[in-house]
Amino acid sequence: MPESAPVTIPEWREFLAAPGTDWPTTRPASEDAVLAVEERLGVLLPPSFRNFLLTSDGWEDINTNAGTLAGVDAVEWFPTADPELWAAWSGPDMDSYAEEAAIIKRCLLLSLESAQGDYWLLSADEVGENGEWRAYEWWAGDGGDLIAHDSFGALVHDARDKWIAEAEEDSAS
Repeated sequence: MPESAPVTIPEWREFLAAPGTDWPTTRPASEDAVLAVEERLGVLLPPSFRNFLLTSDGWEDINTNAGTLAGVDAVEWFPTADPELWAAWSGPDMDSYAEEAAIIKRCLLLSLESAQGDYWLLSADEVGENGEWRAYEWWAGDGGDLIAHDSFGALVHDARDKWIAEAEEDSAS
C-alpha cells in the first residue's frame, strides 16, 4: 500500500486495491471525458485528481461523511454545483465567513449527496509548483472551518487512514 498520497494512475490503482479501502471498482473515465470536463471548467485538473478520474470515474459511498465523490459528469464549481448553499455562505449576513467564502468561490465541489454536511473541495486559486491544487474538507453546518490538504491525493489518503483507524477502534471495543 502506498505510504504517500497517490498521484499517478499506477499509484491510484494500488491505493484503491489496498485492504480497508472498500473501493467499489468504478470504471475509469476516458481521456476524452477528462479533457471535456477540463474544457467545460476552463482549467487543467490537478494531477492527483485527474489521474484518479482516469482510474475511477467517481466513488460511490466513500467511507467518510463526504458521501459520494463526483465523476467527470458531476464535477462543477461550488457556486454552480450548490447555488443554495453558496448563496447562504456568501450572503451579506455572513461577513464573518468572508475569508471562507472567498476560498470556496473558486473551488470545485467534489463530494455529492453529503448527508452529514461534509464537503470535499479543490481550490483553483491555490496551486503548488507540482500542479496540485489545495484540497479542503469543509463542514458547512459546523461554522465553516476549512481543513486544508496539499492535494486531492493527500485528502483521500488521510481520509482512508482515518476510516481504517476508526474501524480498528470499533472492532477492538
